[in-house]
Amino acid sequence: RACELILEIAYVLDSSIHRAVNAKGKILRRTSDTFIISTMANTATSLVFTYRTMNGQISDDVAGVCRGIFEDYLRIKCVRQGSVSDEQFQAAQMASRGYVPFATKENGRPDFGRVQFSEDKQVDVADAKSFAKLSKLTGDPQDEILYDVLYRELSSYVHRDVIRVVQSLVESGGLPTFDENDKVTSVYYVGFVVALYLRELIVEPWLGTTIVRDIAFKGEELSRCLEHIGANKALQRRLPMRFI
Repeated sequence: RACELILEIAYVLDSSIHRAVNAKGKILRRTSDTFIISTMANTATSLVFTYRTMNGQISDDVAGVCRGIFEDYLRIKCVRQGSVSDEQFQAAQMASRGYVPFATKENGRPDFGRVQFSEDKQVDVADAKSFAKLSKLTGDPQDEILYDVLYRELSSYVHRDVIRVVQSLVESGGLPTFDENDKVTSVYYVGFVVALYLRELIVEPWLGTTIVRDIAFKGEELSRCLEHIGANKALQRRLPMRFI
């Protein structure tokens, strides 16, 4: 059921975007509204991709999708609280893709903490580029824990870091022992970060009552599935999260 919910949530997000943008008289007056809409589109696309490609293991692709959704969760939370602006996030993303240059230091070297957004305007992107900092700027201690535990674990799958491999070799005397054929674990990772994202998304009142209601309904259904999966003692031993 959790796998089906992932696809259903993608469709709810997609329809919510169209309703929010095309509603009669609806105008996205704030650039932060447009930014949040873009994260909804990214998440919906990522969930469809995950549903279609999930093949019974925590692959690099699935881990990358989970990590990306968690990053968007931190972004929209910081934007809502005003600790980092949508302009800072957009500037950082545009610079990383080569659309605008990074600023230049007095010694002529690139300043990767600032973006030359226009000829006479620079934008500070140091915080926007660091998810370790963002996890602290949300003001929620749980986000710091999630970054230290969940985000680092997902990153180890994306980057296949040497430390992870060496630790596994030392502890097991062989290759990494994570159960590569465990579809349930893969679903749990995706579901967990999606639930985080949805809980933050429905705080946005400008989305409208109907949209918030539909998203909240799917979020609650997903949370019940995760609670059921998390009750599995064998699964708990395989997850890095000790707070299921």
